[in-house]
Amino acid sequence: MADGARTNFSGGHDTWVQAIGFSKDGSQIFSGGCDGKLTWWDAASKSPSQAVPSTRTKAGFARLDVSPDGTLIATGGNDNQVKLWKRRRRKTGSRVTKPCPPRLQCRLPPQGKLLLSGDLMGVVNQWDVATGKLMRTFDAKALHTYEGGQQVDYGGVRSIAISPDGKWLAAGGLYKGTNPLGAVNEPLVLLFNWETQKA
Repeated sequence: MADGARTNFSGGHDTWVQAIGFSKDGSQIFSGGCDGKLTWWDAASKSPSQAVPSTRTKAGFARLDVSPDGTLIATGGNDNQVKLWKRRRRKTGSRVTKPCPPRLQCRLPPQGKLLLSGDLMGVVNQWDVATGKLMRTFDAKALHTYEGGQQVDYGGVRSIAISPDGKWLAAGGLYKGTNPLGAVNEPLVLLFNWETQKA
């Protein structure tokens, strides 16, 4: 609230909330949980209530982003899919479906009608929002580690951003995971030229 007082949003989820975002005008909040619920909230009320009944999927939500115009919500979940939801209608718009490692990040940048997603194996995909088709990929495999002794894939794309001028794509995560289960690793950010896709 404007006075700095805490406001509790309750009743919309049965377990942890892992993803959250605002509409462009700040009037609504969108939250995604491990329970597979995507919930719309009225942010202006002192006692916030669900603006739209929760949408439930079989897989939990791990990441969420809202388009600059506020009409779409992109989510990444444990079903290894990125989904697009139309605001207010509570219906799935385009659904990006491609067998892939677990999704770790999704982003709806301001530059055009595109969607970016990053996965555990260190791949950043650029999708066309209108068609759901894969347009191109960026090689961020330096962010992925396979540790043979522990037999785990580790790291992946943990964050994505495009520069305001649209010339650069940044992908952040971890590398040199010598002991993934012990969280022994180093941070790394890869910077790609948007046109050439070269880091």
